[in-house]
Amino acid sequence: MNSADVVIIGAGMAGCISAKLLSARGLKVILVDKLERSPPVFRAEKLEKDQIDLLYKFNLLDQRRPLAEPLGVNVNYKKGKVTKDHSVVQYGIRYHDTVNQLRLEVSKYVDFRVAKVQSIVEGNQNNQSQIVNLTDAEPLNAPLVIVASGYRSSLLKKRGVEYAQDRDLASLSYGFDIERSDKSIFNSNAYGYFLKGGKRKCPLNR
Repeated sequence: MNSADVVIIGAGMAGCISAKLLSARGLKVILVDKLERSPPVFRAEKLEKDQIDLLYKFNLLDQRRPLAEPLGVNVNYKKGKVTKDHSVVQYGIRYHDTVNQLRLEVSKYVDFRVAKVQSIVEGNQNNQSQIVNLTDAEPLNAPLVIVASGYRSSLLKKRGVEYAQDRDLASLSYGFDIERSDKSIFNSNAYGYFLKGGKRKCPLNR
């Protein structure tokens, strides 16, 4: 059995950043994910200023910058007219590129393992440990186990953790490719279309 101070299940942004910070505190961390690399997925395609500030604070922004492009200016249009034009501190990203870059960086400091987690069970009560059972691999043992594999994770359900959906906070994201009829290049590098309170807003980033 492999022992650590902390086992983190899920090597997404939350899991990678948690692993980096806990390792910096001198803790032995094992980071587990069922995939070596994150596949292409559509979500979190932009970093906001507060997220950028945190990555800088955690010394992870420089690892992200080579694959991120500053958006620069945000232009809002309404009924074909510009209603707002202002500078923004944002980066356009691809989520899987970001995660894969973070995995490369974090694996320098923590033990990153590719394995599928079957279950989490209580260990010996005397040492207050938890056992993480893996498919086709030795179990892991740690007093603290962090599940960072998404709020719909079956592991959380097995542990009796349920999630409640707040309809007021729910959102729907969708993406599509567009091109001009004359095939000319857009002078902006990102487009967004938002619905809020029954009113449409369409910010254009460039």
